[in-house]
Amino acid sequence: MFKYKKIVAFFIIGVLLIGSGVIYTLSFSTETKFKVEKSQTAKSHIKKVQKNDMQTEELNEQIDELISGYLNAKLVDDISAMGTYVSDTKYIDENKLLVQNQYIESYNNIKCTIKKCSKKDTYRVYAYYDIKAFGVEQMLPSLSAYYVIKEKDGKYKIYFGKIDSNIQKQIEMIDKSSEITALKDSVQKRMAELISTDEEVRTLFDGLKNGE
Repeated sequence: MFKYKKIVAFFIIGVLLIGSGVIYTLSFSTETKFKVEKSQTAKSHIKKVQKNDMQTEELNEQIDELISGYLNAKLVDDISAMGTYVSDTKYIDENKLLVQNQYIESYNNIKCTIKKCSKKDTYRVYAYYDIKAFGVEQMLPSLSAYYVIKEKDGKYKIYFGKIDSNIQKQIEMIDKSSEITALKDSVQKRMAELISTDEEVRTLFDGLKNGE
């Protein structure tokens, strides 16, 4: 039980990257600010941009729903429901999940940053959310990262399982990019500030670190 409490402490404080973000949803402007010309080339270009924008918006919505659904299924210890959101539930540690849920009341303000991987229909997704912990008024910032794939049926799922070494290397490169590093640092800085200034938050983490 003690080792799981240490995991929970790390889970809330930190960043769960590789294995298994304030962040914005990676999206492109839905307004195309081009001077509309009468030429067929210009019209074709505008239609292409608009189509790409619509596809990006749809992707963002589907992945936002995926991550939100997954986190909410975790919250109620519903392994069966989690199968809707992950590729293989056998990789879910139910004991770890049960311990986490002793402390986590809800996940809030879920926002995703999406990075496309080289393999078709695969993405590295960084999910920021605020955790409402039991007995603590202040929301706790947290960041998790997932590898998301589009399956043959057209549905997106969080991939749990062995990842090809080339994909793993690419994921590591994205994780270490300046944008994502800044993202992680901002979340950790906010959490450190809360621990140092909020008595309830500090008491929670002191208890977790001590295995209470």
